[in-house]
Amino acid sequence: MSNSPSDLNHLLAALNRLSYDELIHLNHEVVERIRFMRQASTLMEMTKFRIGDWVEFDADDGRLIVGLAIRVNQKSISVQPADNPKATWRVHPARLRKSQQKRNI
Repeated sequence: MSNSPSDLNHLLAALNRLSYDELIHLNHEVVERIRFMRQASTLMEMTKFRIGDWVEFDADDGRLIVGLAIRVNQKSISVQPADNPKATWRVHPARLRKSQQKRNI
């Protein structure tokens, strides 16, 4: 579907003709479609990493965390930081990047 203004106007006009029950059903369909698209995107991001890869990410406090990918979970990658091998971070793959800094753990 193109995103031209006339297409969007037709869509909005069609929405205005829907009943309450039809809008509720449409909402469920839209939410399910968004969920599917997010899952597909996450899956594509996950394929970039393997167990044993050195990865890095920026923590919420601004620190650069460098570590080893130790597990691929359903929605995240478990990372063992090089500077604290007893800790584990679960990181969404969109926040990770491969690291050039390889350290001993």
